[in-house]
Amino acid sequence: VSKLGCEMTPNWKDIPMELLLRILTLVDDKTVIRVASVCTEWRDAISLGLTRLCLSWCKNNMNALLLILAPKFTRLQTLILRQDKPQLEDNAVEAVANFCHDLRELDLSKSFKLTDRSLYALAHGFPNLTKLNLSGCAAFSDTAVIYLTSFCKKLKSLHLCGCVRAATDLALQVMFGHIFHTFVKFRF
Repeated sequence: VSKLGCEMTPNWKDIPMELLLRILTLVDDKTVIRVASVCTEWRDAISLGLTRLCLSWCKNNMNALLLILAPKFTRLQTLILRQDKPQLEDNAVEAVANFCHDLRELDLSKSFKLTDRSLYALAHGFPNLTKLNLSGCAAFSDTAVIYLTSFCKKLKSLHLCGCVRAATDLALQVMFGHIFHTFVKFRF
């Protein structure tokens, strides 16, 4: 009851950010995306507090969804974009690289449509990247992987299973040369 004697009706947008974020830890990422569209207050709270997101559930239009979400979820530290069918394109990876500079872990496995353009964007967008899964991304060249590893100095885990063009002798020599400067775990 307010000072004027009127009852105050609680509003959903008035839920404290900490409580909203705690509730969102109990639901799947698809629900988090839906909740972010309820109102601007919730979207803002989620964009400030969300650090992990998995879009592997997205069976269609992952590229379009990522283009919409990247500018809103700028505090992401972990992003999982594993796919069953190829949907992700270079422009969406570039959008993530342009907006999500805190990213430390990224899973792009089975992203068959991605080209070297994506790796160049990752190299410039994620200086703190520690874990990258590129398994099954056969289009990447060894030149792009070498470029990426020269910029991502904190990279400790790089999965290249199925990346036959990227895991060449030259790329492996250069990457293992970086081991003397940083401890990196590679999986082939």
